[in-house]
Formats: sequence, structure tokens, C-alpha cells
Amino acid sequence: MADKQEWGECLLKIEHPPLEFKDEAALERWLTEKSVELESPWLLAFAEDGVIWGLVEKGELYLSSAEHTKVSPKLRLITLQSLRLFGAEAELLLWREGHGFKARILKEGGGEPRKFRDYELLLWGAAEESQEPAGRFRLMKEGAQGFLHAPPVAAQRAKLIARDYLDHDHDTGQALIRWNRLTGLKEGGK
Repeated sequence: MADKQEWGECLLKIEHPPLEFKDEAALERWLTEKSVELESPWLLAFAEDGVIWGLVEKGELYLSSAEHTKVSPKLRLITLQSLRLFGAEAELLLWREGHGFKARILKEGGGEPRKFRDYELLLWGAAEESQEPAGRFRLMKEGAQGFLHAPPVAAQRAKLIARDYLDHDHDTGQALIRWNRLTGLKEGGK
């Protein structure tokens, strides 16, 4: 039987920011600015050629592709499918639509009252015990599948913390989860 999940309440503001980039360098500058503005230090991107993790520290964007070139692809507009820049209070979601991109920001602290619930998602893979972190990103491998990625953690295992927001369908009155976002990255876990 599943654990009963508690619902909290917050004010949630939803924005659709203008996209201010035409190439990879401009995208990285824009993401860094948004990270600082939203206090959202973590980045998780899905591209046609793999998973890209990122971390913004002291106003500078670091990508897993710089440390793990054989595992993590470069952040390229031509292959990027979606990207989440996330932190405790806000998330920027960028996704491909047609030949361009769209974006949405979920930010707590203003807007409409919403109920929410948090939960944890165990990341695929574990770092080898003998492998010490060599930088900001630690290489993790998932069993027989051999899936590799390099999140910005020092521990052998890690979890994403996610949040769902409840809404109601205005036609039917049915409650539903309308939005979700990532709120953090937690080291450890089984």
C-alpha cells in the first residue's frame, strides 16, 4: 500500500518568458542569467544524443559535457529536445516545438494559490565505489543497460526532488495534476 502523501499550499506564478538566444553561446548566457534570477542552480537537459547535466555556481554555468566528453554531449540547439533549470522556488522549462522552442517558468511566492505535493525520484545508476568524484559531475552507470550520465553530485547515488501542483478542470470539476517541476537534487538513496 502506498504512503499517504501530504498536500501543502503555496502561491504559484506561471510565466512564459521571451526567448533571447539564437546560438549556443547566447543560450548558455541566457540560462546563466535565468539561473541567477530564479535562484535555480541545477540544469537537466535531454538531447537527441544524450543527457546533459549542468550547475550554475557564482554566476557561471558548468556542463557535464566539459568533464565527461565521451558520455555527455555538448549543449547544441540542433539536438536539444527539452531542458529544465531548477531550484527550490522556481523552474524554467524549455522545450522544442516545431523548428523553435517554447519556455515556461513556474515560480512560487506570487500568483494563484495552489496545492502541491513533493516526492523523490531515484536517478538511474550508481557511481563505482572506487571512483572518486573528479570535478563537479560524477559518472553514474545503470546495470546491464549500461546507461551513463554525470549529475552534479559527489555521492554514489542521487535523487531528484519533484513537485506536483493540483488544479481543477473548469468543465468537469475533476481534480488533476496540471503542472510539475523539479525542485532539487539530493545525494544518497537506495
